[in-house]
Amino acid sequence: MNALFAPPESVYDFEVSIPKSGILEFGGGLLQQDQFVKGDGVTFEVILERDRTVFSKNFILSPKGKDGIFNTRIDLSRYQNRKVKITFRTHKNKTLTGDWSFWCNPILY
Repeated sequence: MNALFAPPESVYDFEVSIPKSGILEFGGGLLQQDQFVKGDGVTFEVILERDRTVFSKNFILSPKGKDGIFNTRIDLSRYQNRKVKITFRTHKNKTLTGDWSFWCNPILY
């Protein structure tokens, strides 16, 4: 797995050309920082052209405290053959305590 460390309030911008199929696949997740310190989760967002949110997920570790990962697929075919700015952003919920977030394996095809 390839991962991009993205603690809450991270912003990563990429200029990309959307291919004909226009599929964006990626994952995200949280690592447990400490067995005694539980975080309150992180909101993951993917934004096109600074103002169109195409993905938003509030992700919280399971009560058992195991590391957690989600995977998703987004259809961006309506933007095919266009160059766009894609932003991967993370936001804290109430606190930063115990929330070690990351994006993983982003691919556009």
